Amino acid sequence: MDMMGPFKQANVNAGRWVITIQDIASMYGKCHIIATKGDAVAESQGAILRWEIKTGRRLKTLRTDGGGEFRSKGMNHWCTVRGITHEQSLPMNHEQNGCAEQFNRSIADMGCTILQSSNLANTFWGYAFMWAAYTMNNLPNKRTGNMTPTEVLFNKNPHLEKMQIFGEKAYIHIPKEHCGKLVDCTYIGHVVMYLQRAKGWLFYIPKTNKLIPSSWAEFLESKEVTKILCRDPPENKLKMDLPFILNTMELGNFEKENIFTSQEQTAEGIMAPKNVIPKTYKEAMNGTEKEEWASAIEEELKNMGQMDVFEVTEVKGNEHLINGGWVFSKKIDNMMGRIQYKARYVTWGNKQWQNEEYKETFAPTATFSALRLLLTWAAKHKWLVHSFDFTAAYLNAPIDMNVWIRPPDSLTIPKGMGCRLKKALYGTKQAGRCWWEHLSSKLKELGFRKNAYDASVYFNIRNGTVTWIHVDDGIVIAQDEGALNALKDGLDKSFTIKWKPGVTNIIGVEVKQENEGFALTQKKLIDNVIAANWNGKKLNATPLPDKCDVSTTPPNGTIIEQKLFLSIIGSLSYVANGTHPDISFAVNLLAQHAQAPASHHWAMLQHLLGYLQNTRDQCLKLFPNDKDIIVASDA
Repeated sequence: MDMMGPFKQANVNAGRWVITIQDIASMYGKCHIIATKGDAVAESQGAILRWEIKTGRRLKTLRTDGGGEFRSKGMNHWCTVRGITHEQSLPMNHEQNGCAEQFNRSIADMGCTILQSSNLANTFWGYAFMWAAYTMNNLPNKRTGNMTPTEVLFNKNPHLEKMQIFGEKAYIHIPKEHCGKLVDCTYIGHVVMYLQRAKGWLFYIPKTNKLIPSSWAEFLESKEVTKILCRDPPENKLKMDLPFILNTMELGNFEKENIFTSQEQTAEGIMAPKNVIPKTYKEAMNGTEKEEWASAIEEELKNMGQMDVFEVTEVKGNEHLINGGWVFSKKIDNMMGRIQYKARYVTWGNKQWQNEEYKETFAPTATFSALRLLLTWAAKHKWLVHSFDFTAAYLNAPIDMNVWIRPPDSLTIPKGMGCRLKKALYGTKQAGRCWWEHLSSKLKELGFRKNAYDASVYFNIRNGTVTWIHVDDGIVIAQDEGALNALKDGLDKSFTIKWKPGVTNIIGVEVKQENEGFALTQKKLIDNVIAANWNGKKLNATPLPDKCDVSTTPPNGTIIEQKLFLSIIGSLSYVANGTHPDISFAVNLLAQHAQAPASHHWAMLQHLLGYLQNTRDQCLKLFPNDKDIIVASDA
């Protein structure tokens, strides 16, 4: 990972710095344009997390040039928490980070070339750099052989049909909803970027001087590419600081093999194709671990057969058969020291017909307040506390309507037959509700009643037992062993359940039982949110700054990406409801501006993350006492 800049000529999005990240095992790299060096940490952490999610692998080693932006407390803490070895090159020893330096040079050379040939303004240099990185990711190289970096890292073929010439002219079609008699339905624009999170391109429209995304475009392939590349550039074409930056880079001698020796050794450990999680049945069967995945599928089909999930019967012609797919995952068995391969078949519930294949879908979820109440009661009265989780919970519940599915891949059935569901298979619209009703009926048979205010809390007055259930996880508090065993014996007759004395982790809340009560934390979630989003600038003693700018977004203000802002607010809301009531006001205040968050709202959010980092070791203690309860409310 490395940086280039600052560039005297800002990019069209006000960026003056370039941060590059490359996986040296696959040679896959990304280029990000940022406004300030202070944005480098958050941008790089977000990129790494996205790679980890896509590949199913964790980053082991990170190498940087030792710049101040990569030596911050936030970056060091992030690497420590995630178990990442952070290697840093010595000052003025650029060859120690040789791969990154060469990647920078390649991007800059290619970016300058395609920018010159496009005839676009110099302000598009950032998009040209990103275009160069995308192109390199979809071309084979000496290290990857006949494969592209995209194939090596993500185990999927590149989408070459999207490839175009940077700056190529195109007719962009405007949707009919936005057209009128006096409004153009077609714009002439120039393609400047591939959209990474959508299918399409980003176009620059000279007529309106705006950038618009679109997938409806007809490209006018240039017939004068050779002429453009061979002519002399205009004198004013590249009078920016790109040549200055490139000339002052001390790139070292890349022909020397010893520069890459240690990096190639590291690559051998990082490049582990067996950690790839297939996304489809076809990928699983064509991969190097097809035997393991086939075994996992066979095991799941066996379980479904034992639980009588569906019956194979004749399709008479008017049945609506729904497709589904296999979802794969790996779990590390710490006791056995091996990897467990898991496969689960999920139907496409979004294809179900309302009123014919499903009606009611609501199922209550347990609340944090009820969880804290039960633990407080157990601490005060010295009751026993146990935790439990149901195995294949949904597959225990009978489905309430007639639903047909196509046979899962690898299951061979006679022609003209289909699978009629008998249980609430994963993915069906009503699966959660069917499971809740089925479990409620079994608990009712055991003498339990639902709480009137929280339908996920059940209590048995006769023997003093209360249970709190969130989908397939739960806890039970009981006044003695007899009451606890009565519940265990009753449920074990109908379900396969894993019981555990005490409670250590429930729905993301870490629970520590102490003599006087319980201590609750959500360190893991807090660390993940901070690692992905905090700029690492300052630790704060309060959730909000002394002077908060709570104004709405100014007309010319910088708009923050709404999806990212909402995602962080959602995670912090979960933390506030669970174990951090001290941030409730701050989260609610920021949530009011989630529709159009501006830069000053982002600054307040960063302040809040700095407070959480400063208080991450604090916990919510449930230590009951004999003092009277004081309740306060407004008018």
